[in-house]
Amino acid sequence: MIHDVFISYSAEDKPTADAVVAGLENQGIRCWIAPRDIGAGKEYGAEIIEGITGCQIMVLIFSKRSNKSNQVVREVERAVSAQKIIIPFRIENLAPTGSMEYFLSLPHWLDAYTEPLKEHVDELAATVSSILSGRPMPPPPPAGQPAGKRRSPWAIPGIAAAVVVLAVFAWQASRLFTARDAHTAPPAAAALPVASPAPVVSSKVPAAPSATPRPEIKAAEAADLLVKQGIDLYNQGNYDGALERENQALDLDPGNVEAHFHRGNAYKAKKDIPAAINDYNAALALRPGYANVYYNRANAYLTSGEDGPALADFNRALELDPKNWLAFNNRGCLYNRQGAYDLAIADFSSALALKPDYAQAQENREAAYRGKAASGKPSAGSQAAKPTPAPQATALFDNGNIYATLNGPTRATMFTINTPCMVTTITTYHWNSARGAEPGTIRLVQQGGKVFGPWKAAGLRGQGGVPNATWIVKPGITIAPGTYTIIDSSPKTWSHNAASQGSGISRIEGFETN
Repeated sequence: MIHDVFISYSAEDKPTADAVVAGLENQGIRCWIAPRDIGAGKEYGAEIIEGITGCQIMVLIFSKRSNKSNQVVREVERAVSAQKIIIPFRIENLAPTGSMEYFLSLPHWLDAYTEPLKEHVDELAATVSSILSGRPMPPPPPAGQPAGKRRSPWAIPGIAAAVVVLAVFAWQASRLFTARDAHTAPPAAAALPVASPAPVVSSKVPAAPSATPRPEIKAAEAADLLVKQGIDLYNQGNYDGALERENQALDLDPGNVEAHFHRGNAYKAKKDIPAAINDYNAALALRPGYANVYYNRANAYLTSGEDGPALADFNRALELDPKNWLAFNNRGCLYNRQGAYDLAIADFSSALALKPDYAQAQENREAAYRGKAASGKPSAGSQAAKPTPAPQATALFDNGNIYATLNGPTRATMFTINTPCMVTTITTYHWNSARGAEPGTIRLVQQGGKVFGPWKAAGLRGQGGVPNATWIVKPGITIAPGTYTIIDSSPKTWSHNAASQGSGISRIEGFETN
């Protein structure tokens, strides 16, 4: 069904929102309102976005509750981004603050905080009908008009708000590595293919941006603006300036994923690979499924010659985003410099299947064919030796079982490895009497005290559909031989039983790097 108006409101203002919907629909104006118009079995967030996109106008039921509602702010931001007409229907005599003030920094409102409500709803219906029919609206009232009088009720989102949501993609110009980085230099005709750089998200910001955002914007919003400024400085080649902005963003909001990600990119551009990897690790601890971070961290590992971690990260990036032709290309470069020419050719071919006009992958594949011919290695499928396939993660430790569980392990959860291993996945189980548990963090502690992590866990459904019964992290780290203890941030809900010998039920996946 096509709708004309999206109703944005705080749940506590639902009676007013319902009255507004009834009044508008009595005038033939088609309204979209949650939860009424959320399709059965549909994902809530996606339906909200579709509802906003499909309507011409947003009516914001504005009150002190909606002013502080993160959900309502997100809806308004989405409407600003989509250039929708916003009609603030103010049911309490107050001005917007914080994020809401940033998005609604306009003086015109439709005030509805005096009785009877029906008169204001009728006026709103007339306003909406005029907008939908294209009839001209009266001009804004003169300055100084008392509160409570009719004001020009619609707002077209302006440039200031669009700054926050306008995004474009730019590509770093530098190349990842050249033939000089090969472990064994092949003949000149078989130069090592060049890997593609990581994508960088950028947003246009005002010229000569100030390092200090407007004071009324909350810390998180200010941090986001600083991140975007840092991205633009990065794209201009000003890596020190980019680091300064990202550092300022993290001072305001230490949990800002994008600030860690883009600071990592700046460190990598300055060839400070350990610092870059630390920031990528922090970003993945906060958002474990961030495909671009895995891809960029893989490139950082590749730059420093750590092929094992690089390969694991390229594999994970492609698992999360199978259409990333850049990851196929760069993994192909890794295989090529290892002499695994058939695997390299397959990856370059995959990149070209996804992006047929990708000239660099074409050049790389031709170089891999030349390298293969110069090496004298036979084609895949012959009787001779074939390139070593990509390592597959297996269980390094697993004490899971099918038996009933209790909460609170009675002994430490420890495991031992005898060779260096790449740890790709750690899971812990939180059945918690069929309630699950809000995901926290997981870390490893090596015998002797060295700590790895913590990593922020994501939650997966367990037996019987219990939400957040399984916590999962993707560390992507290499650990030395030794004994390690798994530390879960919620031991009270961590499951154990006799079959696990009282230790917390866990599984660690990875592969040997020797």
